[in-house]
Amino acid sequence: MKKGCLIKSLVVSTIVFAVIFYIFTNKLDSWIVKPIKSFVYDSAFGEVKENVEALKPSAEKDSLVVVLKGIMSDFENKKNININMKHLNAIADSLVRFTTDSIITPEELNRFIKLVKDEKYYEK
Repeated sequence: MKKGCLIKSLVVSTIVFAVIFYIFTNKLDSWIVKPIKSFVYDSAFGEVKENVEALKPSAEKDSLVVVLKGIMSDFENKKNININMKHLNAIADSLVRFTTDSIITPEELNRFIKLVKDEKYYEK
């Protein structure tokens, strides 16, 4: 191998590694994490919004909306990539179960809030 070829390959490989390092340190969040989070957010909370909008107006519905907004804002504000899909699916499934009759009772609301707060439920 010629000296010029070796030097060119070292320079090109250094530049390629520098570009990869720059992308991982500065652009990872906006290029990879945000699109994945928006896809997961839409798939997890899209049906939930429709179910909540179908509920009849009541104080329990207002409380449920506040709880769901808290969950959604926590999900959006998480900096790490660890997304527990089992937890999101459990929340969505329980909400669908509770809202099948388009009325949410105080007992159903309390069970839903307990499900959201109970960390042991989704660590299994």
